[in-house]
Amino acid sequence: MRRACTVTAVGSNIQKVADLDARDDQAAALARRLTAWLAERGILEASLTNCLLGGGLGYAPGPRAWDLITDWDRPWGGGPWGNGVNVVTGRTVFHTMEVPLSAGCPGCAESVVLTDQETWDITPAWDAFDRAVGTWLEGGSSTVPCPRCQRPVPFNDWRWPDGGGWALGFLGLEFWDWPELSHGFLREVSQFLGHRVLLNWGKF
Repeated sequence: MRRACTVTAVGSNIQKVADLDARDDQAAALARRLTAWLAERGILEASLTNCLLGGGLGYAPGPRAWDLITDWDRPWGGGPWGNGVNVVTGRTVFHTMEVPLSAGCPGCAESVVLTDQETWDITPAWDAFDRAVGTWLEGGSSTVPCPRCQRPVPFNDWRWPDGGGWALGFLGLEFWDWPELSHGFLREVSQFLGHRVLLNWGKF
């Protein structure tokens, strides 16, 4: 029996799992393989339904979704939960709607402050990251030079706060109103794809 999903219009949360390494010419085929694998495991329903916010097509939670994607205990009472999962392909900025607090250089371990935690103002250091996003969206390089070691670091190689990082990529999954995705599930997705993945989240 097809599983229902509950479409929530107010106070929804979204978790995005971005593939950091997939190329544009790989994304469509990888998306088909990934959704088929998730459906085979019972994490998603196999067919698209109108279960995204705004009535868009997505994949509803499958019969084993709760048990396989989260460490949370199942809520008492059961019943339908969660909205659909949107599979994203094409040049996309996977962001949290907010500028990250910081970014760490993988070369020298410099921590670049991007948001002042006292005033919550965006710092001038974000400008270089913002320019890289714009350049990448136009088909150019995503590198951001480290202000300390001057190494040109690809955007997806910067180290971000847990759940607060951004990613530039061609393939991702958007989980609407699902419980917190476990590290184990993210590791399995990464292993299946053979690529690094990044999780971030936000609220609408």
